[in-house]
Amino acid sequence: MHPGVAARVDPHRLPEPGQPEQQLTGRPRTRHRTRALVVHRPSVNSWQRLDAIAALAARTPHQRDLAARPARPRGSAPVGSGGMKLREEDVTIAADGYDIQARVVAPVGAGPWPGLLLYTDIFQLTESTLRTARRLAAAGFLVCAPEIYPRGELAGVALEFDDAGKAAGLGAASATTTAEFDADRAAVLDHLAGRDDVGVLHAAGFCIGGHLAFRAALDPRVAATVCFYPTGLHDGKLGADDPGSLAAADRIRGRLMVIFGAQDPHVPAPARVRILDALYAAGHDDLELHVYAQGEHAFMRDVGGRYDPALTDLGLAEAVSFLRGR
Repeated sequence: MHPGVAARVDPHRLPEPGQPEQQLTGRPRTRHRTRALVVHRPSVNSWQRLDAIAALAARTPHQRDLAARPARPRGSAPVGSGGMKLREEDVTIAADGYDIQARVVAPVGAGPWPGLLLYTDIFQLTESTLRTARRLAAAGFLVCAPEIYPRGELAGVALEFDDAGKAAGLGAASATTTAEFDADRAAVLDHLAGRDDVGVLHAAGFCIGGHLAFRAALDPRVAATVCFYPTGLHDGKLGADDPGSLAAADRIRGRLMVIFGAQDPHVPAPARVRILDALYAAGHDDLELHVYAQGEHAFMRDVGGRYDPALTDLGLAEAVSFLRGR
């Protein structure tokens, strides 16, 4: 078994409270310049958040840390708590000479539902990512989460959140060309576009998946895209070659939202400024940018010390509202 590969488990069972994280392994059988802490188009609670930000300067560091954790508005519910039942299936998507394994999570019913291509981080289809997919599906989307390494030894494999898993994921990324990533995206979007239970198409993703979602936005079929802390946009790093993603931003025709953590070392403030400058230069002056105070890289991954539940709820709520067209 490849170092960093999780043990095989039942991919459909959520862990019981107190039990360790499960991972999905093996091929499924069926297969601006601104220093504002939050920068975006005003929504329901924007002014309250901005007022709170202005008050932080007079507080101690400990008080600032506590105050930076946004409370959910009274009477609101977190994404995915609407009581909607879900169905799941593992699908095999035929590409040009190879297959892509994906998990589809959707509300029960005929639809059609908005289709959401959801890209994982470098660890592929972990239970952490699938829990997020379920929350988004419960908000009324048909979510299709494909593996991002369908070629080679990591095809159908979920990686552990450890050094070996990280090394394996980064290695697979560095061996994949932009053309290959783009071919995978085209195949998955073709699959979604051909489903009777899918309507409009959207894309989203985390970390490297945020970059892949940005590239999915280059497809004119994608109506809206949310990139969660995308890596490599500012410095041209994705896989085996320079993808030139920012230089191609003028090809994006759909709406765009980008969410960062202010404490993300992979996309620090100068990198965020470079990305925003490039997007504005490409004509995307109506994009939404959110920078969350105290948010670290991968703050939405619910495994490990960087996980921030409050910011995760906020990010998912903003994303769902945005994808729904506000």
